Amino acid sequence: MAKWRFAKRDRGSKERNPPLEWFFNLDVMDNASEPLVREGIQNSLDARSGKDPVRIRFYLSEASGAVSQQDISPFMLGLEAHLTAKDNGLKAAPQLSEPCAFLVFEDFGTTGLEGDPDQHLVPEGEDNAFYHFFRAEGASNKGKDKLGRFGIGKFAFPLCSRARAILALTKRKDGREFMAGVATLKCHSVGGTAYQPDGWFGEFAEDAFQLPLEEDDALCRFKKTFCLERDGQPGLSVVVPYYSPDNVVATDVVRAVMKHFFLPVVKGELVVEVVRPNERHSVTADTVDEALDWLEVSAQGDQRKLKDLAELKALVRLAQVSARLPEPDIELPPPIRGRALKWQSGCMDQDDRDRLARKLKDNQIIIARFPLSVLARSGTQQSSFDVFIQQDPTGRYAKPAFVRKGNVIAAVGKRVKGYRAIVSVPDGPLSHALGKAENVAHTEWRRDSEDLKSAYKYSASHIEYVVGSVSNLLREIYATDDEVDFNALADLFPDCTSVNSGLGKKPKFSKKKGRKPANPSPPPPPTPKRYRITKAPEGFTVGRGAPEAPMPGRMLIRAAYAVRRGNPMSRFHPADFDLTKRRLCIEVEGAHADATAPNVLEVTQIEGDFKVTVTGFDKNRDLFVEVKVVD
Repeated sequence: MAKWRFAKRDRGSKERNPPLEWFFNLDVMDNASEPLVREGIQNSLDARSGKDPVRIRFYLSEASGAVSQQDISPFMLGLEAHLTAKDNGLKAAPQLSEPCAFLVFEDFGTTGLEGDPDQHLVPEGEDNAFYHFFRAEGASNKGKDKLGRFGIGKFAFPLCSRARAILALTKRKDGREFMAGVATLKCHSVGGTAYQPDGWFGEFAEDAFQLPLEEDDALCRFKKTFCLERDGQPGLSVVVPYYSPDNVVATDVVRAVMKHFFLPVVKGELVVEVVRPNERHSVTADTVDEALDWLEVSAQGDQRKLKDLAELKALVRLAQVSARLPEPDIELPPPIRGRALKWQSGCMDQDDRDRLARKLKDNQIIIARFPLSVLARSGTQQSSFDVFIQQDPTGRYAKPAFVRKGNVIAAVGKRVKGYRAIVSVPDGPLSHALGKAENVAHTEWRRDSEDLKSAYKYSASHIEYVVGSVSNLLREIYATDDEVDFNALADLFPDCTSVNSGLGKKPKFSKKKGRKPANPSPPPPPTPKRYRITKAPEGFTVGRGAPEAPMPGRMLIRAAYAVRRGNPMSRFHPADFDLTKRRLCIEVEGAHADATAPNVLEVTQIEGDFKVTVTGFDKNRDLFVEVKVVD
């Protein structure tokens, strides 16, 4: 007979209390639905079988669809004593006499949990998805190309259960079908006997080894009791008993799907259904707009949710249009091979800059492809990623969406003013490298990751090159080949002369003593300057130039502290100063100025004797200022 069993602790057992909540970065997740959605769908995408889209079904019983005590009892035998133990770590342990509200997660178009269910030890590198789902903690059979590689994503399911338990059924391509359960409490005592935190549901061999259920009658009863749709299709169905309907609600599930997986949904690679008693919501490439409208209606009165939803809608629209564009607008030259990946200014000619700037001005989307060499220690590998970008007419600040294999890495990147952008890293060598840098919750790329450092040369530069791609691309598009005043502050800040690009060199003289310069022809009259840079206390002012010069249409002002060698702009780091954080004083007259990057001001609506003054820089450091006029 199937039942729950916890192993007893002996004198040599270590007290182990798994803190499930620590496995997920809840700071960047809005609610309890997010770890469930993120980890569940991520694992399903990893298990995708063939080219058909992965279909995910969430079923939320809520209180109205809860299972009666009589119907749930066959699946809870032996568990009650452990749930009522005082030291089991449960904050709101359920009573088995109460109706069981439950949550279901099912995937279709996947492989299911393959591997020998009787195997109790799996050598490193050997595939056994069944073993790693039910019997392993902190270990995974997933390779470097998978989204989830830490072996803890499955804990998102029991995290939603008041009993910290799940029941799961898997159907495989070989036709076999299994059902088993696991629970994760803390070390606890029942009747004076100490038990390990892990419990299993199933049948047990003579040595107490858990065996999954495989009898048709038991599996059919399980499917019927918990409203499963699985009927012969390979995949995985997970039941979360005793979930809290107030903590996991349909709107939050749909919002989390769109927040983390909008790109595979728009591309038709992922289909999600969220089902409640007498209600169903579909999130597909064809219904994504309807889903967003439903979320907007449900969020009325919550200004934060409405604001986040507006940003999400803009990204979805960007993804929808980008998915229909056949080729990138430009493919940028790769960084120099064999060195740390670094953006190279001047990588576009002026015709390309003008063409892309016109498209952005006309509110069109541009796609830029970034080829690069991934510097693996085992050998250089060629890869690429794409940037989709569009001007935002509202001029709001928005953070680009960084997407690795369809999964949004939520905590990466800084906000950019006036533009929406998606950075898409498809499956390949670069995706593998960034995967090694991800934290456990897959929400950020860590530059100090030991996995990344051990496998790649100049490891952090891979992250910096991808994260900086949007701002660098915009900076390059709005650069110009003329009207760059490298020496404007040379008389005020002496170190600026180190980057004068040859301007202001002395004329060449003949070697013969007493002769006049070899080139005595007078230089042509200088072009009237359209702006003037002057020194201000602990800063600078950019103002009106020669009266006869035409008024600038738009200007980009860049600043950086001077360096002894190299270009100050390329050596700039946000730790030096950050214009976007308003810690410096920015005063504007006769114009409008916005900080579009930590060291960039965009000046528009220029009239008359305009002035842009920025103060508050380190008075002990020389300052380098560059102005570019963009009409």
